[in-house]
Amino acid sequence: MKPIAIHDNKIGFTTRWIEYCSNNSVPFITVNCYDNNITEVLRGCSALMWHWNYDYYRDRIFARQLLITLEELRIPTFPNFWTTFLFDDKLGEKYLFELLDVPIPKTNVFYGKKEAVTWARNAAYPLVFKLRCGAGGSNVQLLESFQQAKSIINRSFSKGFKHYNKQSIFKDRFIRLVRKKNKHSLHDFAQSIYRFINPKQDEKIIQRECGYVLFQEFLPGNEFDTRLVILGNRCFGMRRYNRKNDFRASGSHNEDYDPEQIDRRSIKISFDLAAKLRARMLVLDFLFDQQHNPVITEMSYGFSDMDNCSGYWDHNLTWHEGKYNLQYLMVEDLVAEITRETSDNLTN
Repeated sequence: MKPIAIHDNKIGFTTRWIEYCSNNSVPFITVNCYDNNITEVLRGCSALMWHWNYDYYRDRIFARQLLITLEELRIPTFPNFWTTFLFDDKLGEKYLFELLDVPIPKTNVFYGKKEAVTWARNAAYPLVFKLRCGAGGSNVQLLESFQQAKSIINRSFSKGFKHYNKQSIFKDRFIRLVRKKNKHSLHDFAQSIYRFINPKQDEKIIQRECGYVLFQEFLPGNEFDTRLVILGNRCFGMRRYNRKNDFRASGSHNEDYDPEQIDRRSIKISFDLAAKLRARMLVLDFLFDQQHNPVITEMSYGFSDMDNCSGYWDHNLTWHEGKYNLQYLMVEDLVAEITRETSDNLTN
């Protein structure tokens, strides 16, 4: 087998990918996807693994384009294009989910100030305002009145909003440090302090979010959300309880991994959506509507805090008990696919 190329950016899933390959004699090389000659390097590889980051301006510019190009050349990637084509894009998710009849909270988007103000004047409050991008609930606000909505609209159609909400990230990492009390959470908290003093180049380059507003129906009575990770024929899940005195669960770092607490309807919806999108992996967050039906509030492909899951469901909703390293499974699945394709090519 030709080596798997891994973009070694020292973040997210990357370290465990390299660890798995090193410990299991899987041939691999580390590459730099930013290199001008990256396409020549990848010609000699069996696949590319790249945990690209929505906060890196270079990744935002060309990651999806490189992934879809490789897919057309029949070079497998993880994640593949269909896993990430709407990653960190809540505007795109609205249209996708509506066209596929995926259950979501009622969502209204406006690209003109006049239309937005007219709608907001007669809207029912509270409403949830979201930017198209941002993780951990950092760009999500609860609006209690038309006056608050109008203020948001005015800003959206003038100076806009910064993509990177440092205050929210600082608060989230402090909460994580208090709850986890480990070296990783301490490192992240210290880094957030440093970034207040020395902003990253990405913060200066990534353009502000402006020219649109996205309002979503507020669903009261939800004290937690449900996060499900579809990875191949596996579904891992957990509950995330809301932050103290807050309607948001994302970023609370208060999790419950009891599989009996996961609504099976959410699992079925997740498998069905992954199949429709041809995605290698999906991360979906669910709430319940007023009729207690599960609805998707967000779709992504990155995650953390899934190591404590005690097993997974397959697409038949059969439970498989055990501890699994999800990043290791990503490599295993990719190697299995490469092996199948190689065997098929030899047969043909």
